Amino acid sequence: MVGVPAAAATPRFSVLVFSKTTFVRHESIPAGNAAIKKLGEQNNFATDFTEDSTAFNDANLARYQAVVFNNTDSTPQSGNLLDDDQRAAFQRYIEHGGGWTGIHAATASERDWKWYEGLAGAIFDNHPVIQPGRAKVLDHAHPSTKDLPDLWELSGEEWYNWKVNPTGKVHTLLQIKMRDGIQGVTPDVDHPISWCQNYDGGRSWYTMIGHGSARYNDPLYLKYLLGGIQWSAGAVAGDCSATKDGMFQRVPLVTEGLADPFELAVAPDRRVFLIQRTGALKIVAGDTLRVSTALDFRYSPQMTSQSDGLLGLALDNDFTHNHWLYLLYSDKVEKRENLSRFTVTGNVVDPASEKRLLEIPTYRDENRANSNMAGSIAFDKHGNLYIATGDNTDPFHSDGFAPLDERPGNRSLDAQSTAANTNDLRGKVLRITPQSDGTYTIPAGNLFPPGTDKTRPEIYTMGQRNPLRITVDPVSDALMVGDHGPDARAADPNRGPEGTVEYNRVTHAGNQGWPYCVGDNIPFNDYNFATGTSGPKFDCAHLVNDSPNNTGLTNLPPAEPATVWYASSASAEFPEMGTGGGGPMSGPVYAYDPANPLVTKFPPYFDGKWFTFESTRRNFRTFSFQRADQTFADPRFPAVEAGDLQSINPILGTMPWVQPFAAHFGPDGSLYVIDSGADGSGVYRIDYVANGKRPTAQATASTDSGRYPLTVAFSSAGSTGEDPAYAWDFDGDGTVDSTEANPTHVYMTPGQFDARLTVTSRRTGLTGVAVTTITPGNTRPAVRIVSPQAGGFFDWGDTIPFEVHVTDREDGRIDCSKVTVRTQLGHDAQLRPMDTLTGCFGSFKVDQAPGQNLYVVVSAQYTDGGGPRGVPALTGSAHLSLLPRR
Repeated sequence: MVGVPAAAATPRFSVLVFSKTTFVRHESIPAGNAAIKKLGEQNNFATDFTEDSTAFNDANLARYQAVVFNNTDSTPQSGNLLDDDQRAAFQRYIEHGGGWTGIHAATASERDWKWYEGLAGAIFDNHPVIQPGRAKVLDHAHPSTKDLPDLWELSGEEWYNWKVNPTGKVHTLLQIKMRDGIQGVTPDVDHPISWCQNYDGGRSWYTMIGHGSARYNDPLYLKYLLGGIQWSAGAVAGDCSATKDGMFQRVPLVTEGLADPFELAVAPDRRVFLIQRTGALKIVAGDTLRVSTALDFRYSPQMTSQSDGLLGLALDNDFTHNHWLYLLYSDKVEKRENLSRFTVTGNVVDPASEKRLLEIPTYRDENRANSNMAGSIAFDKHGNLYIATGDNTDPFHSDGFAPLDERPGNRSLDAQSTAANTNDLRGKVLRITPQSDGTYTIPAGNLFPPGTDKTRPEIYTMGQRNPLRITVDPVSDALMVGDHGPDARAADPNRGPEGTVEYNRVTHAGNQGWPYCVGDNIPFNDYNFATGTSGPKFDCAHLVNDSPNNTGLTNLPPAEPATVWYASSASAEFPEMGTGGGGPMSGPVYAYDPANPLVTKFPPYFDGKWFTFESTRRNFRTFSFQRADQTFADPRFPAVEAGDLQSINPILGTMPWVQPFAAHFGPDGSLYVIDSGADGSGVYRIDYVANGKRPTAQATASTDSGRYPLTVAFSSAGSTGEDPAYAWDFDGDGTVDSTEANPTHVYMTPGQFDARLTVTSRRTGLTGVAVTTITPGNTRPAVRIVSPQAGGFFDWGDTIPFEVHVTDREDGRIDCSKVTVRTQLGHDAQLRPMDTLTGCFGSFKVDQAPGQNLYVVVSAQYTDGGGPRGVPALTGSAHLSLLPRR
């Protein structure tokens, strides 16, 4: 029978605790019931206890805000807990907003009921012998887990394996720390043991913890269990969707007219500042998505044939008031990179506003040294500016190992002249403090104090190869770095390790080790390029730079081990990273703002987590770090310190990517991403949609150019929104020209027009915007690569002829000197520039390159002379891939 509610004055809510078993009965059930009863008495909620399944009827269940399954256990063979009518009543209860809390063996119940499996999140499969272990606490915002330590040491528990791992279907609260070596657990890199979810109209919270009676005397566990019961009863708020698949929406901002988009920054007014390596600084309006070109260095194709160009962008911390932004860009005359401050006026940058802070000489035009240029820049909260520079060393002549060629005339093949040179600014992360007059000072704590002989005081970290993306934790000021590594296909005991890449969380100045050591201080051999012989391995703790190309100190600071390192093959230390090519990119550390009213902001679960992404493996992950020092009772578990890596977890896993290249949070709490590659580029905003979606607009046109009058059929297919209303502005003048979903418009005059679609939800009033550009009066050139043929094969060292055919209605006769042909070395999804050529006919050489999964991309481009009456020029392009013979 159903028990009598515990006495309480106007209880906040009521809970039914169900502990029926037909199979294994846990001796801890009475202790669990007693603990829940006491929690109710202490926290003013009513509790009823039963093992009578007749309690599962509509009238009785309606009395409760949550039902707790306390170590229930059943199999179809031993008998189910509920009959069909009782199951139907329980399902209706959840559908009408009821809550469910499952403790331990609750997932070993009703094993043949698919709906219950969905409610519980998973079904128990088996468990190894009881043994100590630790749980990683991933969510520090949920009411059940907010007071738990980062690592929760547990003994006396059965560690469950699941028939189907629920990761992605539920919001994970706790995971097993797999590196503890718990014997017998399924070796999943993500092994959840506690989770919650909004399910079928109701709420579900589950914990695997709670096997033995002693657990119910643990104050920490009881506080955790209380939070779960209260959340499932709807008595306290908490997000339970952050790590579920499908909880994020990618909104296109710009998907047309982009040329090698390289970095972005989001202003406080939500304008997106975007740089293209080809030289343009663009500004995208946050509301209308109107794109303005604020500044353009107009680099030639030859200038950007490797990795030169407009590389770095950062907005001043006080941008709202001073309108300053900082750019790192290649000088068009001198062989150097310039770091300068500019002033933004409206949506325009006057080149005359430039204040030059720093000049960094480079090896431009020496072999292919300008391949690894990095270029990312970022501010910390104190106004210090970090500048990432690549080692500026040709990576194609060292077989994928350390470039240490000390032969005369080969300085561009020797990273000891740059990254390991204490008197050089390349292969570093620099740190300076810009001043209002356009100069800078040196902050305390850099690697070398000002005045130290043979050093540069700007250096914060040295020994970097190609730190293509850096960011700064807005709370802790830790420097976050993604450093690309060399491309050796396999380790060679006489040369060094397999090509290894790194993620680093840096809290003090130091030497990251390149080109002597990588990863967890894995040394290279001191290889003699003149004789082709290998010397001993470098001592990462006592590094000596005796290269004749070195102008700095001989004895270097010891190498610092990486935070996370991995190669193309599977990583024993970090299996979460998977396999494939390596393209580590540092994204932002999220700082949750509770005052932000937008429902689309990322939830508090992500507060303090580092968003990283892999441009080659095309995925995003979050890195979590210890918030405090911890020690443990079991001697097998070493102590951990604040700042140590705690967990690596996937995020945005259901979103396909071409090659994610930059990512930053905006003031709206959404993530802004550049996705760039040979098959198209775009700038996107990623919204959290568990609490409501903004409409999305998608505008396509039957043609984007041609002679006028030009008839264009527009389509809104792919747009989304609750009860959507459509508004088309065909000419960008701010006036609504059509409210049809799929209108047709005739452009009677020549020019270039932004056709803008606004989709508004009649229910929420929220809007989505999309823009497509139409050019009546000019026709886009048609470009075709006649040879080589797509998918063709080559041998390394081949000289491959090419032929490009171009037609353009307005130009008529094609000027072949305006045809640009680029070759790029492909490594998985990553493309590295090789050569830039001009002409309709010619040839290019494919030099031997190290690495795995290699290919060559050939692209051709032609920009016409524009149309009559000043109609802007248009560009046509084509590309194809070639494969090496195996």
